[in-house]
Amino acid sequence: MRSFVATSLAGDRGLDELMAASDAAQAGEVIDLALGDPDLDTDRRVIRAAFEDAECGYTHYAPALGDPELLAAIRTAWREDYAITLAENQMMVTASGCHAMWLLLSAVLDPHDEVVIFAPYFSPYPDQVHLAGGTPVIVDTDPDKGFVPRADALRSAIGKRTKAVIVNTPCNPTGVCLSRDQMQDLVKVCAETETLLIADEIYTAYSFGKPFVPFMALEGSKDCVAAVRSFSKDFCMSGWRLGYVVAPAAIIAAMRQVNESNVFVAPTVSQRAALRALELRADIQARVHETYRNRRAYALERIARIDGLSAPTTEGSLYVFLDIRATGLTASEFTRRMLAEASVSVIPGTAFGQAGEGFVRMALRVGEETLAQVFDRMERIARPQN
Repeated sequence: MRSFVATSLAGDRGLDELMAASDAAQAGEVIDLALGDPDLDTDRRVIRAAFEDAECGYTHYAPALGDPELLAAIRTAWREDYAITLAENQMMVTASGCHAMWLLLSAVLDPHDEVVIFAPYFSPYPDQVHLAGGTPVIVDTDPDKGFVPRADALRSAIGKRTKAVIVNTPCNPTGVCLSRDQMQDLVKVCAETETLLIADEIYTAYSFGKPFVPFMALEGSKDCVAAVRSFSKDFCMSGWRLGYVVAPAAIIAAMRQVNESNVFVAPTVSQRAALRALELRADIQARVHETYRNRRAYALERIARIDGLSAPTTEGSLYVFLDIRATGLTASEFTRRMLAEASVSVIPGTAFGQAGEGFVRMALRVGEETLAQVFDRMERIARPQN
């Protein structure tokens, strides 16, 4: 029988493993450290405000680029938090961060244009590029040099068909937080080669060692950077499915055209919730930052006491990228044993590209008491193999 599944989506083992681990965690008595969903609920003040607005009639289409009050709040937040002034035609609200990325790629890519992706990467990136008609070019980063995307590697990967590069900091899955100098070097290459740098800035509240700096704050970024943002992680609003893009005006105009035939406009009630979330951002993000910073500190302390394990790149994000190479197990073997013998669901590093072999991703979406159980069970599995 003829298969109607797109070739680019068939047999993606890494993504299959990721989904299987997540499904297993949700199906039974398993501690779920697979799903990248903060366990903190949306702030009740945000929920009440959205409910009240829905009762007041905010249940119809919003304007195509977004609720005007929300767009104004985004501009205020960027001005107050980063000293960056955004023009009204530089922003578009989207139905999630993933939708934002796909819309952005669809707006800028012609068939077979190339997009550089540093591995390990957020698993949907390659498929999002394929679905937008482009070709992903995977550039592996070195685990022994901190999984840092290097400017010289980017320059070497850029060819005649290269249109963009995706850079994620704080990074899912590695936890790497790029320094300002490392970011500036990437921007310089993009400016010189007329390559769009797509900054996936989903985890701004999860930069634990140093304050988050957006790519748009860097010298030379004005015409070569587009930023993807989401309310899912920073505001614990994953179920509201809301994000936005900040980009040059021509890209935003093209995104609007694409979206006319897709979602049309992001959910209005979710936009009203996001408006209230931005007004309360200092309070909400302080709670998020403290909660996951403390869990990260506890996790790293426990990992340091287990022979065969380390997590040297975990500086930010919601995750620990656990180095298991000394155990002698592959990422898939370690993941399967954690599920079968410890009833803990984690994600093999190979779900994020082959550069993730020898690592597994743990989402810190449970409290320290439950994390203690996880590491107690993990210690038996992590003993180096003879």
